[in-house]
Amino acid sequence: MSTGSFVDTRFFAYSRHGLHGGACKPLPLFANSKILKERSSYFETLLSTTSGFSESLQDALIDYSDLSESPDSADFEKLEVPQTKDLQAAPLGRTVVVKDVAYKTLKALVMYLYTGKITFAPLRSSQTSASNVQCEIQCSPKSMYRLADKLGIDEIKALALEAIRASISEDNILEESFSKFTSTYSEVQKMEVEILKRKCRTPLVIAGMDELIRGAVKEGELPHSDGVFTELFKYLAEEK
Repeated sequence: MSTGSFVDTRFFAYSRHGLHGGACKPLPLFANSKILKERSSYFETLLSTTSGFSESLQDALIDYSDLSESPDSADFEKLEVPQTKDLQAAPLGRTVVVKDVAYKTLKALVMYLYTGKITFAPLRSSQTSASNVQCEIQCSPKSMYRLADKLGIDEIKALALEAIRASISEDNILEESFSKFTSTYSEVQKMEVEILKRKCRTPLVIAGMDELIRGAVKEGELPHSDGVFTELFKYLAEEK
């Protein structure tokens, strides 16, 4: 997958945070288009065009959760995606430049389409270390949920949603339920609101709620979280 054996398609995706924001260091990811097209209607459409060069996922929400946060100094050099003329001259049949999905997320997706297996890293807000199992591709469940939603792959969305649920506790439920990501996806918001209702009277949540409400009311920091506030207050008002 990283070397190009038995493939006819090459993706480029970014792997590092840039020094001044954004992303850098595009890496190649090799795949067999027949396998991808059999597993995903999105890839069926994308990889069935006659052009030798394509740009993919340009309309996706930019999400770099899976980019490396500890790059070497060399990774901060200005790195350009190969020029179109160079990509067309490549021996592979097709090159796809993926601008808005981290390399690790895309690699995990392709691996799932090949094997039916995927491993998610814990949410960053959970402050839990990722598994040290060697050769295991671990991606952010939020990044994968966003990508699977974009591509319409419901089975991966369901797996990512369950991984998000499993990584939520009273330590991070406020941060997650009031996040912009959660407000974007009704299915995620519904799941997290139910967890928040169960944990809203625990000491950690009560302690964090004061600061959160102060920021929302005085500073206007959470304009996207009106739905969560509404559901929480309705729940507290109706509780006997």
